[in-house]
Amino acid sequence: MAAISMSNCVRTLIVDDNVITAKVLSKILSKEFGHNTSCAISGKEALIKLSKETYDIIFMDIDMPELSGIETTIEIHKKGSN
Repeated sequence: MAAISMSNCVRTLIVDDNVITAKVLSKILSKEFGHNTSCAISGKEALIKLSKETYDIIFMDIDMPELSGIETTIEIHKKGSN
């Protein structure tokens, strides 16, 4: 695999209430594809991270307590993030 420069690094947010799933996906994306990953364990935490940082892609769990993935996605779109 070719080396990936940091300027071309994909910033990825993983939102999943299952910490193990989030860590495994993070490891795969960072090691195999060179993504710069960040994890959130809830929709609320994802919204906080999105208020401080921009991401190129978000992997969103749909079934989460408190704020589901769909509800979180709706909030993201309301705030103008895409």
